[in-house]
Amino acid sequence: MAFQSRGNYGTLQAESTNAEVYQVGGVTAGQASRTEVSVRETGNRVTIPNNPYLYANFFIVQSRAYFPGRALKKYVYFRGLNTLFCLHLFSLLGLPFFLICTLHSAGWFFTFAALTVDIIAFLIYSQHLYINFTTIPWLLKLPVIPEQRLTNNHYVIDIATLDTAFIAAREAGVGVNITVGGTAKLKIMAFNQKGINYIRSAHNRAYLYISLAVTAGFWSLTWIVIQGINLTHCGHLHND
Repeated sequence: MAFQSRGNYGTLQAESTNAEVYQVGGVTAGQASRTEVSVRETGNRVTIPNNPYLYANFFIVQSRAYFPGRALKKYVYFRGLNTLFCLHLFSLLGLPFFLICTLHSAGWFFTFAALTVDIIAFLIYSQHLYINFTTIPWLLKLPVIPEQRLTNNHYVIDIATLDTAFIAAREAGVGVNITVGGTAKLKIMAFNQKGINYIRSAHNRAYLYISLAVTAGFWSLTWIVIQGINLTHCGHLHND
């Protein structure tokens, strides 16, 4: 289970002040600057099943706000996808024995059905490979804070500045004070190491399963060719 923080769970504040004073004759001039920085946690609480693809998809959706103009796509995935594909791979290992023990027409049906599943799996895992090259690199640009409790946290950073400039002529009793204030707000998302590991796990599995899909496709296609050769051979024997 993974939980994303909600609301303002903690605020870190820091202040700094810098001042410079210059004096020439009876004239004193100076400048003072004060900066206040506040870091707050914010976000939504959700529950995610323990699956790298589901974690990665959640992180992708949450990251879109921090990369405006970038079309961050999700993995095409449903729960049990990889399990079903692995069961299909095991069934392919018994394909030669199945073809020997079944009628010719049934053999054709099952080999073409297996090849169809291989093609669908190849298209899905090709999309995963596409996400690896177009989306995941952007997620890996986000900062990593190992001390975080949660796999990913959202932070709002408020920066307030107050600049004061003054000039005073002591003999004349005249002083001029100019104050300029400004605020800036920055929103970021950061992962802990566990969150990054989920992303990399989904990234690496994409390469593994695309390789398995290609191998399975060649395996099914090989037995289709073998059946075709056997059919041609049996036809020649029948004609003879």
